[in-house]
Amino acid sequence: MYSPELSRDNAGWIEIRLPRKLLFKGIYLVFLLVFAFLPKEALSKEDHVGRLTVIDGSVTIRKTGAEKVFSASVGDNIFVGDVLNTNKGSRAQIVLTDDSSVNMSSGTALRVNQYAFEIENNRRTAIVKLLEGKARFVVYKQRNIGSAFRVQTGHAEITAGSADFVAVVSPEETEVVVLDGGVSVKNVLYLTVGEIRVETNQKTVVKEKIQPSEPIVITSQQRRTYGKDAHHF
Repeated sequence: MYSPELSRDNAGWIEIRLPRKLLFKGIYLVFLLVFAFLPKEALSKEDHVGRLTVIDGSVTIRKTGAEKVFSASVGDNIFVGDVLNTNKGSRAQIVLTDDSSVNMSSGTALRVNQYAFEIENNRRTAIVKLLEGKARFVVYKQRNIGSAFRVQTGHAEITAGSADFVAVVSPEETEVVVLDGGVSVKNVLYLTVGEIRVETNQKTVVKEKIQPSEPIVITSQQRRTYGKDAHHF
């Protein structure tokens, strides 16, 4: 059993000296209490935001701040900042933790810039940057007010609540085609005013520094073409 040592200094103050082992035990208990009451978010700063569920061909991942890429495998976790790339003739599917999915076509690169899913509040916030290529975004589950699923390209920003849509990115423009539901589309440059609503079986095109084109209705053949290689697995 440990007992503290008491002493009095020149000013009359009583000084308590604890044995070293007892002091270390006290510090250890304090750390245990602190970590016990920390929220999970504080203990796990790098929670994965989704998982690769399907790979057809060759897919690579580059981690944040890293120059080296590595081959991806089915079941790999996806984290904010990861850059995924489907090589020529390859496809992949990502399922996010809120059950939204992203189907990547051949020659496509994307990065999850931001992501948060609060299960208890049924609230989702996601920003995915489609760097190049074609991807289909299936966001069927409607979440609470304040939720948003955004896709950004070099030309456009697409916001979906509950929708199934395809985005095709080239150096000159971004095509947005809605297969089901509806999305809001605007130029990614905030100085370019103008936001439009694109509904089922409609398409818009966004070019640099130009507001989105007026939505046009696509044919059944065009719908199949846009869905090719980006169909829902």
